[in-house]
Amino acid sequence: MTRIRARAIFALILVLPAAMAGCGGDGGGGGEDPNEVLDQTFTNPEPINSGVLDLTLDGSAGSQGSLSAKLSGPFQGISDTSHIPRLDLTGSLDAQGAGQSINLGGGLTITSDNAYVTYKGQAYEVGARVFTRLQRGYVQANAQNQGQNGQSFTQACEQAIEQGGGDTSVCDIDFTNWLTNVTNEGTESVDGTDAIHISGDANVKQIVSDISKVAEELPGASAQGFSPSQLNQLEPAVKSATIDVYSGVDDKLLRKLDFDLTLDLSALGGGSIIPISSVDVTFSIAFSDLNSTQTVTAPENPKPISELGIGGLGSLGSVGGTSSGGVGGGGVGGGGGPSTGYLNCIQDAQTSADYNKCAQELQ
Repeated sequence: MTRIRARAIFALILVLPAAMAGCGGDGGGGGEDPNEVLDQTFTNPEPINSGVLDLTLDGSAGSQGSLSAKLSGPFQGISDTSHIPRLDLTGSLDAQGAGQSINLGGGLTITSDNAYVTYKGQAYEVGARVFTRLQRGYVQANAQNQGQNGQSFTQACEQAIEQGGGDTSVCDIDFTNWLTNVTNEGTESVDGTDAIHISGDANVKQIVSDISKVAEELPGASAQGFSPSQLNQLEPAVKSATIDVYSGVDDKLLRKLDFDLTLDLSALGGGSIIPISSVDVTFSIAFSDLNSTQTVTAPENPKPISELGIGGLGSLGSVGGTSSGGVGGGGVGGGGGPSTGYLNCIQDAQTSADYNKCAQELQ
């Protein structure tokens, strides 16, 4: 499989659920037209400002490997561009393949005046100085969106493409065309809230066409060597793709979205260099306690972030494999990881452009 084709597969896996997971009108229940429910959910101007997030991603490539990722926790003020959203998230990543295994786990807490990373039950604080600079960069990056909270996908898409002088007409997407065999499965409970369950098959040809047009107009697409054919060539590999949407009966806010994708890589032909014939991916994102105030408090007894051993990512998780030292003989990346130059850059950054430059220190 060529490197471009592999990137295109990964892009399709990520962008399908992400593009569908808009925020969500008044409604009834199981007798509603499923297409109207979808339209009300994904065009509803009422934003999701707070709640509890539960995200999972599972993937398998037959006997060649598997991956499982989870992220959950409360968030508050996600649409407030004057402050980094307060949140308290915990996550984990478990992956196996090529005789190696990776197991990572930890947490991220952001309060009104600090940020914390938690690993093995111990919290580490970023510190007021770095947090203030991160906060300043966040505000500057969102200054152009002032007064546009809750903007729709179309508005956000047009704004991004306008910056690069592209054709914004590609953002006028009818998401109801992304599903076929759409069915109203009735009303079900999602974390104690009644929601209308809409199911359907993904219209891969239409999805690929819409995404390709948008991606081609985004700033920097040509510089990155993107071509719509990179996504178009994936269509034969999609064996099945289903989406289940759960929309609140009373408010038409998105409560849950499930996405299942099966790729038959043998259908691509071309002599794949990767011994994988099929890939199965399951993605789920759920929101509960929507727009209710979430309390986020600082963890107890935090240590300075410098004591986390951020200079070596091997200390952030356990890595096992056929060799005693794991990958690189010292965990993932061996003795690599964010350098002192990166940390100094973050501390001295003043604008969002400065923070983007700091990312070069990680390469």
